[in-house]
Amino acid sequence: MAGITVAESDSVHHTLAATDRLVHTVDLIQFKLRTGPALVSANSMSVVHAHSDEACSRWPQFFSAAKTFGISSFLSVPLPGHGGPLRTLNLYSRDNRGFTGTDVALIQLFALTAAYALHSSQRLYLAHTRAKDLDLALESRGIIDQAKGIIMGTRHVDAEHAFSILIQESQKSNIKLRVIAQQHIAATVGAGHAGTEIRDSRSADN
Repeated sequence: MAGITVAESDSVHHTLAATDRLVHTVDLIQFKLRTGPALVSANSMSVVHAHSDEACSRWPQFFSAAKTFGISSFLSVPLPGHGGPLRTLNLYSRDNRGFTGTDVALIQLFALTAAYALHSSQRLYLAHTRAKDLDLALESRGIIDQAKGIIMGTRHVDAEHAFSILIQESQKSNIKLRVIAQQHIAATVGAGHAGTEIRDSRSADN
């Protein structure tokens, strides 16, 4: 089983990806105890390779808990990168001697590829998030402008005063400005529909 953990700080960690749910369980044990192969690898930026006997000796409490889930061997490798949180690639095995020296060499080579793929994925995610934020900002601007126009027309104020009214309502109610603007638009549209229904009803009576 394999997974990638992220160390945001000495006390904040999370599992970024995993091939099995059990990886999350084993990682969580380490996070709570603040010790284990993944954390040691991240803190020392070195390869941590431990069979059952060594793991039991180095992290007795963690090993005892992991053993209850059938995990006996561990291999953790730091993922190279510049800046940002520390990440490690972690392999867990049910065998008492689950990883060989060849496995260690191979996983170190794979870590380079994994780090590059992770970096590329994060850059793509960041670009996608920024695009969404820009779309939302443009959409919000249009909604806010509509609400300003409604306030200008109903309260006979200029654009600056109308915008000030929206801001004051947002701060007073602790509701986002965009939502306040939507409420003004919805109220105006609702009033318009109500007026239409009244006129239609009068026409039908006549």
